[in-house]
Amino acid sequence: MGKIAYVTAVVAGVAVIGAAVWYSNRSTVLSQEPVRKGVAETVPGSESTLGVRVAVPFDVLNSAVNGLLPTSFTKDENGEDVCLIGICAGTQYKFTASRSPIAFSHESGKLRGTVSLEIEGKGGFRGDGAKLLDLDEKNFAASADIAVVASLSVTPGWCPEVNATVSYNWTKTPRVEYISGKYVTIQGIAEDAINDSLKTLPDKLKEAIPCDAIKAAAAKAWRNYAVPVQIPRGPMLHVAIHPKQVGTSGLIVTDENLRVAVGVVSDVSVSTKAEAEQPLGPLPDLGQVPDSAGKLDVSLPLRAEYGPLNEALLAAVIGKSFEFAVGSGQGTVQIKEAEVFPSEGKIGLELGFSADLPGRIFNTSGTVYATAKLTPDETGQVIRLTDFGYSRILDNGVWSALSAVFEGQIRQQIERKGRIDLKPHLEKGREALREAISDPAKTNGIKIEVEDPDAKIVAITPADDHLAILTRITGTLDTTVVDPKIAN
Repeated sequence: MGKIAYVTAVVAGVAVIGAAVWYSNRSTVLSQEPVRKGVAETVPGSESTLGVRVAVPFDVLNSAVNGLLPTSFTKDENGEDVCLIGICAGTQYKFTASRSPIAFSHESGKLRGTVSLEIEGKGGFRGDGAKLLDLDEKNFAASADIAVVASLSVTPGWCPEVNATVSYNWTKTPRVEYISGKYVTIQGIAEDAINDSLKTLPDKLKEAIPCDAIKAAAAKAWRNYAVPVQIPRGPMLHVAIHPKQVGTSGLIVTDENLRVAVGVVSDVSVSTKAEAEQPLGPLPDLGQVPDSAGKLDVSLPLRAEYGPLNEALLAAVIGKSFEFAVGSGQGTVQIKEAEVFPSEGKIGLELGFSADLPGRIFNTSGTVYATAKLTPDETGQVIRLTDFGYSRILDNGVWSALSAVFEGQIRQQIERKGRIDLKPHLEKGREALREAISDPAKTNGIKIEVEDPDAKIVAITPADDHLAILTRITGTLDTTVVDPKIAN
């Protein structure tokens, strides 16, 4: 080889190497970069119902009513005219009825009270002639099982309303034997006397469950609340509860007790700033609510870092070769770098790649940008990338060769694998809320029981430095008051 040819070859080799170095360092931006900017999160208000149940166990009710009703009563009066062996004369009766303790139970949604009576007395004809003939004071005895069935309600003014009916089962009929084998039944007189004694029972039941007791139980919950909740990895939140309506189920009879369920319907809001607790006006008149536990419904904002989402994206695409057909040849793409970032309500994705395209001397490298929405999956506990799409294409020449693999395999891989399980975050947020609301020190002495809380993601907002996870926490919210003093 001549000297000139040799020099030419060296120069050509250096040029090729230089071109390779230049080209390998040249990164083609195939699509427009999305705006890197988060948006402010919003937390909508919700509505919850605090259930306050005032329960009076039957043993307490039995004791109260038995203490208010007399254990015996006496009746002394003239009866109707009675004719025996052709002689008619007026009658007279005097008896004392003694009762057993009254016992209440549940019967088809109503209150059933049972009591047994034993009656002993004397009866006969009036007048001196009857006295001479020893027909004025004949001994008699009777016994009966009595049932009192009461329907109950609560008036808008917070007072119980009771309507009762009485039925009798005479186990020994009240009758007087005037002459051997000749009887006069005085069942009507006895029942009238018993009814006179029991007619005060509705009032006694009202005394056992006074209006003030029901109202006082509801008044414990009729106030504004500002409950601080420390969210894991987040700021201190303040759950504000503002009552707006109060209702009752009426008086409910169960197998164990007599109770009234009061529901305090409240607006609930969550903020990072504590608001000053404002006094609430007096209890309004009652409306109607079901006899059920209260309903918890709180929109609670939680936080998650971008790191786990970025790691999920890296695990989905880094280190994998995506092969695709280009004309009659075969090309490959590898994602070298991947990053997620907030982009005006969406997630932006930056994908740095290297591609081996048939027919090209050198590999092609570059950057592709895409955007996607973050949405919860069907469980409400996992967030995933959806509505995936690439930004506006800037280099159609290279993109036409790569679009098949980016639009197909890479897109599918990111949508399938780009997800985060946030169940641990939800459980911590749920427990933080439950513990805060259940702490009497934070609720003015009321222990509010939160049972079976469920937490699900309803929205994800990409903020500047974190993912704002709006979580809906639902469950039962109940405060049951069982106070024997209520019936004293």
